[in-house]
Amino acid sequence: MILLLNGLSRCGKDTVANYLQNKYHYEHFKISNKLKKIVSVMFDVSSSELEDHRKDEINHTYGITPREMMKFMGTHVGQYELQKILPNIKRSFWIDSIIKSISPHINIVISDYRFPHEYSSLKTAFPSTNIVVIKIEPHFSTFENPKNMDETEIQLKHDHLIKNIKLTQLYHDIDDLIKKIN
Repeated sequence: MILLLNGLSRCGKDTVANYLQNKYHYEHFKISNKLKKIVSVMFDVSSSELEDHRKDEINHTYGITPREMMKFMGTHVGQYELQKILPNIKRSFWIDSIIKSISPHINIVISDYRFPHEYSSLKTAFPSTNIVVIKIEPHFSTFENPKNMDETEIQLKHDHLIKNIKLTQLYHDIDDLIKKIN
């Protein structure tokens, strides 16, 4: 089974993925792993700055956040501009790079699903594997809507919705969902 998590930035996708990894032994993948390595080297940003709350803080050298760097390099360059000089590279460049390392015989969770073509690429690569899209919706008091929301963060279709209210409830809801889809 492949679980694709989507939702607004900082809504709890990695929390859900880590829980699935620890309790149910899902293998956790991020489509953005290679992108983060590129951004880290290119802009001299630490890998932790690309993972924790600092990814939403302005980088004083460049005047933008690490998240904006990743969106520009990952979406604008990786999905649109790269094909102009390398026509054999498709828009599915990022997801294709991890499909090679996914075994269809283990349970997978991908915590940064953002585009419909990522689902299509996975379905093509693993036609007999159950692929489930789970939207994580933040409902906790400290959540602030992202300033620069991507339309894909709002409009992707999903099979199941989990409301992230508080951690104990989130874990309970994940357990219920796993029972339901297995």
